[in-house]
Amino acid sequence: MGGGGGKGADTSAQEAEIARQRAEAERLESEASTKEVWAPNARDLRPDGTRKGSGWLGSIPTADGRIMTEQTAEMTVDGKNISFPLIHPGSTKEELDTLAKGHKLPRESVIRALEQALKRKKEGRSPYKDEEE
Repeated sequence: MGGGGGKGADTSAQEAEIARQRAEAERLESEASTKEVWAPNARDLRPDGTRKGSGWLGSIPTADGRIMTEQTAEMTVDGKNISFPLIHPGSTKEELDTLAKGHKLPRESVIRALEQALKRKKEGRSPYKDEEE
């Protein structure tokens, strides 16, 4: 006459959760396969007025159904304002997920993106991916 349920109830709950997660994954996969891929156009400008590109990692869907490619940040370094992409070749899945949800990156992640941008600027290149790259 105990609390009922027991191990069988736990297993059923786990199976139900797994089924829910699979259904959600299938929904997201289906949704992603039917979305248009974003392409830059003349109206898509960065804060500094330059034209946006396809970004280092391509089109990334956001939680609100939009597409992100660069996510520009600005910082002052040595008295100069620098615009740079938060999405770069070294971005982690966690960072991309954070940005896709509309949240701010941790300071360490922003610093890594800035370091990537400064390295490129030192080489005489834009911090943003050139469409030829």
